[in-house]
Amino acid sequence: MLTIIDTSIGNYDFTWFDSVNDPTMQVVGKLLLVIVVIVFNLTLLNLIIAILANTYNMFDTSSAGLYLSKIVSTRDEL
Repeated sequence: MLTIIDTSIGNYDFTWFDSVNDPTMQVVGKLLLVIVVIVFNLTLLNLIIAILANTYNMFDTSSAGLYLSKIVSTRDEL
């Protein structure tokens, strides 16, 4: 998990895959790590979008009332 988070923030250190003796496993390990990092980032982005959409839906119903109250308050100041 720490490797995935470390790679997600940009620390791409694939040199420790070179210590494996089998060259196909080196490629498979690098490819698997890249796929897991992409899936992790997409999942995290999806979670953030869901939180923002939920917050927007909570305040969407009261947006017209807030807008009209702001118009009324500025009209009284003028």
